[in-house]
Amino acid sequence: MKKFVPFFSLLLWLVSVVGLWLVSAVELSAQYRYDPLRGSSFRAKNSFLGDLFPFGARSENTTVKYKLQYIQGKILPHSDKVKPLIGDYVRGGEFAVEFPHYGGETWYYYYNYPTTAWALLFLDLGNWDKLGGAAAFYPYLNLPLVNLQRFSFNIKMGAGVAYITEKNTAIGSNFNGFLSLGTNFELLLMKHRGISLTADAALNHFSNGSITKPNAGLNIFNLSAGIKYIPYIMPAPMRYKPSGRQKNWEPEVALAAGMNEQNYTDPHKYLNMSLALGCYRPLTNRYRIGLNLDVFFNNAFYAERTLPEYYAGESSKIRAGFSLCNELMFGDLSLGFNAGVYMINRIEHDGITYFKLLAKYRVYDRIFVTAAVKTHLQVAECAEIGVGYTFVTPEKTPFSWIPEKQKAQKPPLKYRMKHLFKRKK
Repeated sequence: MKKFVPFFSLLLWLVSVVGLWLVSAVELSAQYRYDPLRGSSFRAKNSFLGDLFPFGARSENTTVKYKLQYIQGKILPHSDKVKPLIGDYVRGGEFAVEFPHYGGETWYYYYNYPTTAWALLFLDLGNWDKLGGAAAFYPYLNLPLVNLQRFSFNIKMGAGVAYITEKNTAIGSNFNGFLSLGTNFELLLMKHRGISLTADAALNHFSNGSITKPNAGLNIFNLSAGIKYIPYIMPAPMRYKPSGRQKNWEPEVALAAGMNEQNYTDPHKYLNMSLALGCYRPLTNRYRIGLNLDVFFNNAFYAERTLPEYYAGESSKIRAGFSLCNELMFGDLSLGFNAGVYMINRIEHDGITYFKLLAKYRVYDRIFVTAAVKTHLQVAECAEIGVGYTFVTPEKTPFSWIPEKQKAQKPPLKYRMKHLFKRKK
């Protein structure tokens, strides 16, 4: 069977890259939007699938939605370390504050007026003695696939931090990372009072990125339902159909570092570092592709190591390879999935391929910060944070969202919901 492992890894690498590219780049020409200022539905013929997170100025509007949901789900038995821990259903609740975006940034239009949010999640993991409970605080983004006057259907993506009350054979730390991916819908019931029903289907993941062993992680599939309350809205005037993003090559460099453990019998945390030299090119207003030269350093590999057995005697601290990079762009934020092949690697157990899930956020002009998790198939090697530099000055918004003739006018202090959905005669 061992001879089939490299072939399987390469096949998974190809499927992952092609699949992500298709999901990111496909155009949904039949997508509908609701124009909240004109009060009518119109067809958007140049929309794409994609998008993510919150961080952004609230100056474009002051719309707020308060969400309260009940959650019920089940832990997935993806590992032998997880199966003995699974008990009853996972139950809990979530409270979130959402900010719909109707203007102010170009990428809001590209993504069909998304909603960003901050959420607080509480869960009883179904086995209080061994798993305990979990709490997570995280931002998320709703990306509308359908966005009509009373109904919206969205992709939901989020990431944050979590606390699990009990350490166990699946997760050896109380503080962990949290990821959420799923879909949701919202149905407006009372437009004059701002009451709507909402429901989600999502996969939630808890993991510490191998900073502490063990780290099999917890995967929870859950369904949730609840209500939203929308007290008021004050949209600012906005313009439509912004010019497209320039399709130029964008070289950049990033240096990152992290810590990890190799085995629960060895509590020492080892230094990890990575250097990425890459060049990217936007293919659409939302998606860009690139190629990286990656150099990795892991201080955990030394000749005297005996545990875990599959790393016994491995002493090659330096590895290098090339990765194909896929990124979705959300203004200053981009989210990526890199699939790579080692050119230099003497650690036979890890195979010939590696993967990275990463986020980049521009903090000043050409400087950005980055956070990533590196894996070999489903096994995390390390989590890392770092800083990078791009050699291309970011584009500015190609137009003003507020028309010139309205700049001198002060917008009303408050709009009721009836004004939001009022149609022009």
